[in-house]
Amino acid sequence: MVEQLRSWKRKINYKDLLLKLISLALGILVWFLAVGTDQIDVSMNIPIEVLNLPKNLVIYNQYQKEISVTLRGPRGIIQELRNRPPSLSLDLSKATSDTVVLNTETLSFPLPSGISILRMQPASITLSIDKLLERQIPVTAVTEGDVAKGYILKEISLTPDKILVSGPESLVTLEQSLKTYMINLSGLDHSTTLPVHLDLSPEFMELIGETTVVAKLAVADKFVEKKSQENSD
Repeated sequence: MVEQLRSWKRKINYKDLLLKLISLALGILVWFLAVGTDQIDVSMNIPIEVLNLPKNLVIYNQYQKEISVTLRGPRGIIQELRNRPPSLSLDLSKATSDTVVLNTETLSFPLPSGISILRMQPASITLSIDKLLERQIPVTAVTEGDVAKGYILKEISLTPDKILVSGPESLVTLEQSLKTYMINLSGLDHSTTLPVHLDLSPEFMELIGETTVVAKLAVADKFVEKKSQENSD
């Protein structure tokens, strides 16, 4: 009798378990039919990742850092892509000093099965690639006006007098010297030291940022200087 009761309980437990498994499977199937196959379109931005650019090269134009794509696929998979969007990798290991135009339609990035690409914008990506050059460029002081009457400007010294610039060869070789903003000498009757910004083109501003040098202006009394020279003779 006891064995019959145990056997009967086991049968009930197995039956309950089987019903639960069937209910779970039906639930998953209903979700898949209701959501998993519900095709939707969505637009998202995919970041562009540049890989393996040789160390002696540099990209110097403001290229597109991401592309806009319109995707179609099951709602559930699309939602996962929204949470963890893929990236578009550009392998530049074989790049040379040149301007490269990439057609985005020929590029690919990993997408789950069942996802299709409807549109990609922009239609192309332009990369301006050049040799990376490092160069010391001298700094030149630019002045206007004259020192006070009876005085002479003995010397203008700049610290630093050279700036190390690193960037694309075509740009770094453009300037023979970097000039300061105008230093006004009008009526100056004494030596002084003052900070002076460099008057940089937008391209050089991007390379080295806003840069300041220290200008030391040595001013002397013309009569005293002349007398000192005569005594030395």
